[in-house]
Amino acid sequence: MQFRAALLIIAALVLPFAPACGGDGDDDRDDYEEAVVETRNRVDTAFGSISEAQTRRDFTQRMDEAAVVIGRAADDLGENDAPEEFEDETNELEAALHELSSDLEGMAAQLRETPQLFDQSAGLSFPGWTNANRVFRTLNEQEIMDMMVGSSI
Repeated sequence: MQFRAALLIIAALVLPFAPACGGDGDDDRDDYEEAVVETRNRVDTAFGSISEAQTRRDFTQRMDEAAVVIGRAADDLGENDAPEEFEDETNELEAALHELSSDLEGMAAQLRETPQLFDQSAGLSFPGWTNANRVFRTLNEQEIMDMMVGSSI
């Protein structure tokens, strides 16, 4: 009788946690979505800070700082265990963000070396940003980034 009571107590304590042991696809997907949204927010904030520059020197410094933040965001995303169904998108996004980071560093260096580019450039274009946005849109279509509705991406 005591043995049966002990088994019932153990079962009552252990069984509620048993489903968590095998992993839950929804939890993995939610965690992944959270990681992607956090990455997007970090990149967006870093990229947006560039536009707040007050001087040419401040502009290039902010580009360098954004490049570091974006590179770290890409690394963090790459270290996240993405669900298997999103591995391709994760790899593409990580690569695009590293490309954007390099683009920003390169452009900042070029602007410092050739200041007249400030006057000659009608605008800046970064292939890494274009590629990152393409992946963000793909993830949004797969309902990974449904928190982005109404976003500019």
